[in-house]
Amino acid sequence: MFSNQITTWEAMVGPGELVEVCDRRGRSLGYGYANPDVFLCIRLLYTTAAGRRGGGVPDETAELMRKLNRARSRRLNLHLDSDAYRLVWSEADGLPGLVCDVYRDVVVLQALTAGMERRKPRVLDWLLRSCRPRGVYERSD
Repeated sequence: MFSNQITTWEAMVGPGELVEVCDRRGRSLGYGYANPDVFLCIRLLYTTAAGRRGGGVPDETAELMRKLNRARSRRLNLHLDSDAYRLVWSEADGLPGLVCDVYRDVVVLQALTAGMERRKPRVLDWLLRSCRPRGVYERSD
């Protein structure tokens, strides 16, 4: 969402904080991470269903792991004849600002937003457990 689409912020929000996005009537549209300092100030990350599963607020670790595992399954189900491929592709996998590429036994990680920068330790932990790479190279700007 762009800053000119936001009618009100309920509280002071820091870069990368999770916020609930509601329509003008107060109905939840989902959850995203915010960065009020930029024009593209909210990137949707979780659905309202994720909030219900978490008892009102998404369980960030569980929801992040679900999305990462789904991205990995999609790539593995392609049965690529290559040891180089894009493991996670940002918005295409519902993980805005996160790109992970596999090159044989090395993973290149890019956290391109404040929201993914905050979630990077969980992503790194997942990469180490699920891919078991020789190394992870970070290429974030």
